[in-house]
Amino acid sequence: MELNLVGEVKNLGDGTVEVITEGEKETLETFMDAIRVKKYPIDVTEVSPTFDKPTGEFDTFRVIMGDLQEEMFEAISGGTTAVKHIQKTLDRMEKTQDEMKQTQDNILGHVEHIPAIEENTADTSPIHWANSSTGWPKWNTRWLR
Repeated sequence: MELNLVGEVKNLGDGTVEVITEGEKETLETFMDAIRVKKYPIDVTEVSPTFDKPTGEFDTFRVIMGDLQEEMFEAISGGTTAVKHIQKTLDRMEKTQDEMKQTQDNILGHVEHIPAIEENTADTSPIHWANSSTGWPKWNTRWLR
């Protein structure tokens, strides 16, 4: 998204992020809407803007980085958190898959108890059957030759 804003962004020691931007008010409001992100691993809980007169000190938008060791630690920590999140998601998917397999096995168990349907070899007239013990409906079927 190109908004033609100038300013800077940096992580602060308390875990918050400071963003200083200059631009047209409507563009700044669009920017504030865009940074209200609630998609893992980002969870913006609050945007608290203050509007002042532009200083004109910025000619680009830049990201201020911490020292190399701090940035590497944050990257590794973020990666570890992401891997844990992926593992939890895979565990939930595996549980769902197991539940689906159990449901499938239950359905197939019912199918195995359906009385065999013998093919009528004389013609293609409908074959009728019903299993009254399970309350299943009567089925009509034609064998295709």
